[in-house]
Amino acid sequence: QALALTVRCLSFDFIGTNPDESTEDVGTIQAPTSWRPVLQDSATTDLLFDCYANTQPPRSSKAMEALILLSSTRRSLFPTDKDRAAFLGRLITGIRELLSK
Repeated sequence: QALALTVRCLSFDFIGTNPDESTEDVGTIQAPTSWRPVLQDSATTDLLFDCYANTQPPRSSKAMEALILLSSTRRSLFPTDKDRAAFLGRLITGIRELLSK
């Protein structure tokens, strides 16, 4: 249930730009600025990658869905391009490791 809640939180339309919430299209995740420390913490992505690697569907599918949503986090959430590059680098490294297994 924690993974489902994570996906729902990341999917929430915080700024009210999506009047049709039935769509599954992912645009930019407009996470609140107060979430920055959690989203930038490598433990967050590590936890989701570990959950994906060590569980079976539907849990692993929810973990991957959360990772996909994280990859769509708005650029302005990161204070510098270096911070954003580090975040995206962790995602790419995690995906590369999953594909090599």
